[in-house]
Amino acid sequence: MSTQKNILYRHQLLFSILLLTSFAVAQSEISSSLQLVIAARSGGDYTLAAGSYTLSDTLSINDDLKLIGAGKDQTIINIQKAPLGIQVTADVDVYFEGIGFHYDATEPGDIMQFSAGRFNIIDCDFQKAIYGESSDEA
Repeated sequence: MSTQKNILYRHQLLFSILLLTSFAVAQSEISSSLQLVIAARSGGDYTLAAGSYTLSDTLSINDDLKLIGAGKDQTIINIQKAPLGIQVTADVDVYFEGIGFHYDATEPGDIMQFSAGRFNIIDCDFQKAIYGESSDEA
């Protein structure tokens, strides 16, 4: 009987490890602005729950990042920081899908700026941008 319990325990332990591993590999769901900022810093694959996410500072993406929203009318990222909402300066892969990006700052600025890396933006919406004339002379 002791051998049978030992075998059963080993099977339960193996099942538990496999179950935990599957959760770790699955996409994590983001449901708050703070989680979004942390995800952008650490990189990875995430889903954004339906709702509104407010960025009060520039969001710098420094690692590969994949964000999939619930739909461009259901998942909204509100950018409140001028002159730049989202910035990518590292050689990373960025993927956005099903997200609405709304520029809510009062000063002219950019929703996104990519100076390095590769990006895919699929079925996203960009609204409320403010155009400003450059003071630089050509």
